[in-house]
Amino acid sequence: MRNLVLTTLVMSGEDDAAEAAKQVVRLYDLRSTLVHEGTLPQQKLSESLTEAKDLVDRILRARYLLAAAGKL
Repeated sequence: MRNLVLTTLVMSGEDDAAEAAKQVVRLYDLRSTLVHEGTLPQQKLSESLTEAKDLVDRILRARYLLAAAGKL
């Protein structure tokens, strides 16, 4: 996941690609906690879901634009 985010955003010319890659690792770690421990604090879960949705939207848009430009 980290590599997909980093590569996509670097190819798209995004300045914060490295930070977004760190964000996806943190979100994946929270996902692991939820799966293996079965719980996360409600506020943390809600914030993380919003963050993940925003990041997925950003990556999908970037990949679409890269594909349309023939860069993928």
